[in-house]
Amino acid sequence: MIFSKIDMRKILLFILLFVGFRTLSQMSVDYPYNNQVFQRNFVNSAEVSFLGKVPKEANKVEYQLIAIDNGKEKSSAWKVLDTAAIGGFYQGKLDILGGLYKLKVRSLNKNIVLDSAVLNRFGVGEVYIIAGQSNAQGIERTYYESGTNNEMVITANFSSYYKPQEPDKFSFIGENNLDFPTDKFEVLKNSAIIGPTGASNFFWPQLGEKIANTLNVPVCFFNVAWSGTSIRNWAESSRGIASKNPWIDAYYAKGFPFDNLKQVIKSYAGTNGIRAILWQIGETDNVKQMSTTDFVNYFKEVQSNVTKITGLKIPFVLAQSTYNTGLINGVCGPLIDNSKIIAGYEELFKSDSNSFLRGPNTDLIDVPRLATEPEACTHFSPKSFASLGSAWFDKLIYLYSTIRVANAPIPLPSFQKYCGKLNSNMLGFSSTNFDLYSDSDVLIKNNNQVYENLNGKKIYMKYIGNQNIILKSPLISINNFSKPEKPVLITKTSPNICDGGNVVILNKDKTPIYWNTGVLADSIKVSNSGSYFAFKQDNFNCKSDSSNSIKVSVYDNPKQPTITQSNPYFLYGGLKVYDTEYHWSLNNLDLNKSDVYLKVNQPGTYKLYATKSYSKELTCKSTLAEFSYALPNDGGLTAYPNPIGVFGQLTIESISNLSNATYQLLDLLGNTVKEGIITTDDSFKLDVNGLATGKYILNIITKENKVYTRQILAGK
Repeated sequence: MIFSKIDMRKILLFILLFVGFRTLSQMSVDYPYNNQVFQRNFVNSAEVSFLGKVPKEANKVEYQLIAIDNGKEKSSAWKVLDTAAIGGFYQGKLDILGGLYKLKVRSLNKNIVLDSAVLNRFGVGEVYIIAGQSNAQGIERTYYESGTNNEMVITANFSSYYKPQEPDKFSFIGENNLDFPTDKFEVLKNSAIIGPTGASNFFWPQLGEKIANTLNVPVCFFNVAWSGTSIRNWAESSRGIASKNPWIDAYYAKGFPFDNLKQVIKSYAGTNGIRAILWQIGETDNVKQMSTTDFVNYFKEVQSNVTKITGLKIPFVLAQSTYNTGLINGVCGPLIDNSKIIAGYEELFKSDSNSFLRGPNTDLIDVPRLATEPEACTHFSPKSFASLGSAWFDKLIYLYSTIRVANAPIPLPSFQKYCGKLNSNMLGFSSTNFDLYSDSDVLIKNNNQVYENLNGKKIYMKYIGNQNIILKSPLISINNFSKPEKPVLITKTSPNICDGGNVVILNKDKTPIYWNTGVLADSIKVSNSGSYFAFKQDNFNCKSDSSNSIKVSVYDNPKQPTITQSNPYFLYGGLKVYDTEYHWSLNNLDLNKSDVYLKVNQPGTYKLYATKSYSKELTCKSTLAEFSYALPNDGGLTAYPNPIGVFGQLTIESISNLSNATYQLLDLLGNTVKEGIITTDDSFKLDVNGLATGKYILNIITKENKVYTRQILAGK
């Protein structure tokens, strides 16, 4: 293929612009976080918010939502996510069905793709908190190493309880640290952990696989269980006090273990949502022979304080978990009477079936328990993990129809973006449940939920609808809203016009613009002198710089001529002003005559207009003058005055061309008094001064040999 020089320049320009955009621009998906799971509602969907960065040139973002089915991606069409992707960030909300997804986004300007980004995985499914003691927390991480490669089984992959050792791959945030990260989600592999206090992953990956494989939705786990704890410890710590360890003469840190549960709810109920809390607790209470009443009251206190502190009603799903025979000299002892704790479970289920839901009876699984460490006649062994996962799933699948109202994630509000005075960027909220803060955590004041001039600032949205729920958006870097490209004005004719004329001024790209005449249009028709310019205003009320100015000059037309009949065969156009021209016509046919006087030899409507040239491009003309002319009844020739009287001059005019005609003036005896040749076709003036009184004969012979004869009287 051969390209012309012009083609090559265009191609080079496109490459430079494209590379420039790709180099200078940056696009990202900042929210959701990778592998984040949103709790679905009872119709198997969730409203998911999206937030990210775009190049400053962008004004629209499109997305592809790609479903992941058995590891395979199902392609989908590009759709619009945000038509107001200005100011350096985009946003959007989608109602998404349960499943695992990949998100692709791309930013555009004038339908030209500027940049793109990918969120590799996120999903809508099930979110659970695991609570209890060691049979929930897991023990002996190396011994109980378990995990899954199913990418639909997700964990909060950080720990405030357990420090990672090779080959662990999770973050340790510090012992009892309650500043939980909201973006540490990973597949629950062997090297991952269920944060914040999980030890080994235990049987929870197997439960996750059952949920994912059966329901085809992802599942996310948090673990706040604490080895050896009694329900008393959870109840007492929910009061904010230090609770005594049931096994040794020591106290748990003030507020623990309950603070972990409280903080997970506060930190993730807004972002992820929560279906339920899965409790695996009762072994310690059974060994200590806690009374049924205490067991019930402690559990109710924990549940009540969860609701009171977080403002959320989250169901507790309770496994029957009392099995503990005690390890004595390497041998499991007899089963401890569990009737008090079993009665406690039953009373809880009956007292509030919406708050306390029946989970699996795990006392029947892995029986008898192994006497070796670390099972120690109490803990589940790895061979029971599949059974435990199935037992929990069988209960949860039934409860999905019971727990109709899950705690849904809270969508981020959408900004309304528009320009204020002097193109200041304006951001408005449609929600009163969020405030804006700077990156230094300073509240940004608003005026009726409108924020102005945030250009160059980094901000985040903070949920204030429930002071007990922590929900903050990622930081948003605000750029000044881009101005529209200024219009380019053109004219197809000269901007110099004659009075009464007009010139059309156009926007080169043919889109409506705001003119300094107050008109919104893609063009204006101008008939007055002045300078004309315009600006663009986009959908966000942002104004461009003013366009180039078009100066229009209006020039005067010549004065209209006045036609009079000066002589029988002549019309007079009046006095002609300097630098004007006359143009005669007869019955609308141009006579190509420009003199002040016009000899006429035909009847009809004669018209005359004047023109004045101001430049090579501009000539203005007057309005038309009209005159209806009739030939005189003189046989084609007139000689006057007749009688001549004292004038001494005879004017001769004819319908014929008199140029080169001969004339003779004879007395009555036939003597030639005067003779000669007429040299003009205009009025001919014959000098007859001194002519004796009497009658004379005037003969005119034209060059076409037409003869005219008239009798002339001389004297008074």
